[in-house]
Amino acid sequence: MSEYLVHLTDSLASLASIFRSGTVEARTAYGAVCKHEALRESQRVVCLSEIPLDHLSRLAEKHGSYGVAFRKTTLRDHGATPVWYLERGNPVQQHLFEMVREAAYRNQPDLKDALWQVTPFIDYPGVYRDREFKWEWEREWPVLGNLRFESEAVPFVFAPQSDHDDVRRRWSQMLSPSPLPVLLDAKWPLPLIQEVAEREEL
Repeated sequence: MSEYLVHLTDSLASLASIFRSGTVEARTAYGAVCKHEALRESQRVVCLSEIPLDHLSRLAEKHGSYGVAFRKTTLRDHGATPVWYLERGNPVQQHLFEMVREAAYRNQPDLKDALWQVTPFIDYPGVYRDREFKWEWEREWPVLGNLRFESEAVPFVFAPQSDHDDVRRRWSQMLSPSPLPVLLDAKWPLPLIQEVAEREEL
């Protein structure tokens, strides 16, 4: 397992916005009731991944090549916890699904119910209408709500190598005198990422 949690985004502008605000915004409703009209807003999370180095490029293909990393120990204090992947059709999944359906869909949901603090961390991977949805390989660790952070909490930043100079400039303009984190390219070959990580003592 990695000691880091990674958040990736799709553009340099988005990365710069994270630098400027010191915040990763919770834009994605996630989990067992993410599509429920009355509950959707309460299910918005910051998506992070405990991704192994050899899967970084795969994650970048899906989410983008720009991003920030945090130590897992830091984000636990912000409520980060691993997603509970319950395979669709599994008896435990069915019991939980019925409990959630009773509370959310068969009755008017109580918006103060503590259950809705748990549902963003539950996913039902499986086959839906002949399409397979299985994201366990991402090893997701969401944070419920916006994630505010100090620049010192970022040990490394992701960007394509061609943008590294631009990232250095933007960090210096927005966050100086905080030291620049280590810069990595998520699509570098694994040996190069490992070499840089070891050299920088990550």
